[in-house]
Amino acid sequence: MIIEHSIQPLRVAGIGMDRMAASLIEIIAAMRGYEFVGLTSVGGDCPPRSRWPAGLIGDADSLENLKARGIRAFFIVNAQSLTPTQSASLFQKAVEFGFQPVTLVHSRACIARSAVIGPGCAILAGAVVGPNSIVRKNAFLGSGAIVEHDCQISSNCRIGAGALISHGVILDEGVVVPEGAHIQRARSAADEAAQAEGCSTDADKATVIKKSPPGGRLQMVRRFLLLDFDLGNCKDQQ
Repeated sequence: MIIEHSIQPLRVAGIGMDRMAASLIEIIAAMRGYEFVGLTSVGGDCPPRSRWPAGLIGDADSLENLKARGIRAFFIVNAQSLTPTQSASLFQKAVEFGFQPVTLVHSRACIARSAVIGPGCAILAGAVVGPNSIVRKNAFLGSGAIVEHDCQISSNCRIGAGALISHGVILDEGVVVPEGAHIQRARSAADEAAQAEGCSTDADKATVIKKSPPGGRLQMVRRFLLLDFDLGNCKDQQ
């Protein structure tokens, strides 16, 4: 007699209510071994029912209720209304409560074999992560976002749809890159001349993007490159 053992899928909830959750739900629906259950509101903030991408199953402040429903895993819905600091706090709270973060990578995303993707990340369709790049926990890459080789995307960063992170750039924790932005290492005329002669320059080193102050802009340190959130223009600062 043959006895078949069925493996129960891991029940998953999304923390946050936003239409963009629909993209994440589609990814998890295509993943084996997971069962999406529903979404939670954050701090009682819930959009109108017509905007729900899935059923509401509770609030992020009542994680014990999720465990009572057999939910053991989660993902963060990194909506625009949720700041990186809030996202990081929700992520840490869920982990400390014993929930497992689920990494969501769309089947049409392109991840290099040598790239490292941290727990709880969400990488949407058409996104690219190049060789030797690291994307740390709870980071979000929108549709068509490109992270070139040898980059480091720190925890809780958000890279908007169609944005380009040039090779060797390091995003500090919680940096938000707007849609369509291009973050690259600043280079001086001296750097260009030295490279033409085969010499190493400061511009060959990684450039670090620091988290901006509230209401501020992205700041690139070592050589300064400010990216205006409203205009999306890069301006070299001497």
